[in-house]
Amino acid sequence: MDQEYFLQVCRQVTIQERERAGIGTLAEKTVHAVLKRYLEPDAACYEKKIGGYYADVCNETQIIEIQTANFDKLRKKLAVFLALKPVNIVYPIPHRKILRWIDKETGEISKGRKSPKVGTPYEVFRELYKIRSFLSHPNLRLTLVLLDIEEYRFLNGWSKDRKRGSVRAERLPLSLAAEYHIDTKEDYALLIPKALPEQFTSKEYQKAAGVSLAVAQKALLLLYEADTLKRVSKRGNAWVYERNGYINLNVKTDPEWRDFFRNAYASVIPGWHHNKDHWNTIILDGTVPDPEIRRMIAESYDLLTDSPSKRIYEAVRKIPKGKVATYGQIAELAGDKKMARAVGNALHKNPDPKQIPCYRVVNAKGELAGEFAFGGKGEQAKLLKADGIEVKNGRVDLKKYGM
Repeated sequence: MDQEYFLQVCRQVTIQERERAGIGTLAEKTVHAVLKRYLEPDAACYEKKIGGYYADVCNETQIIEIQTANFDKLRKKLAVFLALKPVNIVYPIPHRKILRWIDKETGEISKGRKSPKVGTPYEVFRELYKIRSFLSHPNLRLTLVLLDIEEYRFLNGWSKDRKRGSVRAERLPLSLAAEYHIDTKEDYALLIPKALPEQFTSKEYQKAAGVSLAVAQKALLLLYEADTLKRVSKRGNAWVYERNGYINLNVKTDPEWRDFFRNAYASVIPGWHHNKDHWNTIILDGTVPDPEIRRMIAESYDLLTDSPSKRIYEAVRKIPKGKVATYGQIAELAGDKKMARAVGNALHKNPDPKQIPCYRVVNAKGELAGEFAFGGKGEQAKLLKADGIEVKNGRVDLKKYGM
């Protein structure tokens, strides 16, 4: 994608066409002319007759057909062209659009209004379905060009404001938003929204791609025929599809790092079937470096295995030999000073007494635990004395031995 060169071509073509014809008389040829010059600067390659049909561009390497709609009209051409050399069908899609209205009676042109609709590459499926039988041909290429445009329409529609049913006069390209190149069957994976879960139906594709259900159904059929998707089961009457070759990995994430990874890698998306504030989904398509994947998995493990009990045991591990801590102190070290009672419950279930010295925990008065703890009467006192801590009448002097 060469934005600078594209803008240069836009200026050249727009000036030439306006000088020649003026707004409203170009029969929508401006977008076509800009793309033709952008893709092939050599005018000697334009409008070449091949096998009885004219190609928009024919150079040494390929035939280029720029088609804004009506792919069904390409069928006869494709039957001839594909047998000779690679054919690249270029499909322009309005990405963001500024609308202007032309009053034929007065010649006035309204101020521009930004359309709320945002174009996506998934819109191509309504046209691709019309040439379905050619999509598997090894010589077929597709280039989807998303353009920011300025659209002029006549105020000649049937509605009261004369806008509905109006005729489009002209579209002027403003900038190049994105290009999608589909040169092999594997490249059709670009037309699967990354926000989709590992398995999905046409309704879920419809929502993720922002297209109608009819277009979503056509899209999934074509992606299935291209071996980009596989059918794994049925949900009612609807097929459930799954990506061929990609695995989705859900990881829990700290909200502070959540958006960092999503912005850094297109294949890290908000977690599906999880709280999107705390979960990300990694699409393992090779675009996220392995060290980063391992980093996210490690962070997820730490977050998932984190619990009040785990924090309590970690706090108890920090009590040095020769010192004691109260239940309240351990609760505060574990992140919640109000869970002193939970500290007692967790220590009663100590999974590793040798590594987690829970006998060093006493109550707020320095008193030891009951006789049931630590294996019987007097056991906690024995362990504390072995640490060099003096115990008198079942109590430890917190001023002397407290943390």
